[in-house]
Amino acid sequence: MPLLPEISDFKTYESLFKQDEIWLPVMQQLCRQHGLPASELQRCTLGSAIVYRCAGRILKLFAPLWPEEFQRERLGLASCQALSIPVPRLFESGQYEGWDYLIIQALPGVSLGEVWKTLPQTQQYSLMQQAGEIMRALHRLPLPQDEALGAGWPAFMKAQSEGFVQNQTARGLDARWTAELNRWLQTHLSRLPEMPPVLLHSDLTGDHFLAQEVQGQWRITGLIDFGDLMQGHPLYEFGAPLIVYTRGRQDLRHRLLTAYGLEPTPELGEALFTALLLHRFLNMPA
Repeated sequence: MPLLPEISDFKTYESLFKQDEIWLPVMQQLCRQHGLPASELQRCTLGSAIVYRCAGRILKLFAPLWPEEFQRERLGLASCQALSIPVPRLFESGQYEGWDYLIIQALPGVSLGEVWKTLPQTQQYSLMQQAGEIMRALHRLPLPQDEALGAGWPAFMKAQSEGFVQNQTARGLDARWTAELNRWLQTHLSRLPEMPPVLLHSDLTGDHFLAQEVQGQWRITGLIDFGDLMQGHPLYEFGAPLIVYTRGRQDLRHRLLTAYGLEPTPELGEALFTALLLHRFLNMPA
């Protein structure tokens, strides 16, 4: 008898996501297959995959609705090992009842978002410096030629700009704001500076940078979750950290941009806002 449910749409998946009685038997079976102690399984509910921690490993189970997420995650783990910051090692990958899974290294540290608001200004400056340097190193990696990265930036930009009104309306943004922001986007889209496409993590939020306190100083000590990996314009990467970390603070924004190697100017500010409006996960306050 199959252990995994039939999932036909996101609503069904969402309703089952936190039901450990469904997922735990599957994870126990994977532990037996790969020689891990099933008694140590612990559920993690962040992200969209089914994730458990066990004996220094992370087990990630991907719903068949989004096979590309598994492909991007695996590609990102392989492509980003050259970074100086730790990225999880891939130990195993396979399928269980048609669901893809990965078993990867569990990195030490806490999500940077958990501690960010408690940190003094000097520590936040330092972390934005580190984040900018990590982003610059990521964007200097060779760009893999892999279908998992999608159709390319021009096609993505076209789809996002043409679908802006529909997407933001569906997310509850007021019609007046939707129209005004769409006018901005259509006016400024052609002004995005020409830059070669790079490898993008695309979701550098508080959950995906890991951090540790070392001798009284907080350091970014890990980069995780590559399910949204894509190729595209470097400025697209700044959307998440500017919203999550800098939150309109010019001092932190300046530190992040200059650490990356950009000179903050009004023109750059406009380009960053344009790139933000193209973001897949943009959810403006209603």
